[in-house]
Amino acid sequence: MIRLVNILLLTLFSLVCLTACNSSNNVVATGTFTDKGGQHTSGTYRIEKAGDQLILTLSEDFQTDEGPDLHVVLTPTATNVAENETAMANGNALVIAPLKYLAGEQRYELPASVDLNQYKSVIIHCIEFTHLYGAAAL
Repeated sequence: MIRLVNILLLTLFSLVCLTACNSSNNVVATGTFTDKGGQHTSGTYRIEKAGDQLILTLSEDFQTDEGPDLHVVLTPTATNVAENETAMANGNALVIAPLKYLAGEQRYELPASVDLNQYKSVIIHCIEFTHLYGAAAL
């Protein structure tokens, strides 16, 4: 009986480890948002590889101030120099999608052809009024 319990515990531990190890091995980038443009944005993101797809996930503790036309964007502009006028990098930024929610976990599929090496930041940006809400280093 004790041997059976030990085998079951070892099997369970192995499954938990495999799941945790596989998911952490698929993470290709993480970062923490900082406030920009006088707006509050906090939380983290991670980019994971799922098969041939890259998925950007904003964390459960993500939140940003309310605003019009907010989008999730990858930009070649570094976080420390990103400002309202420079965030979109003269058209070289990649708009991923409109922001789904002001707070909480949310997932976005990145285009299959995206080369993350071309970008330095993940930003939350109001495209209509060229206003940066938050940025995180990529």
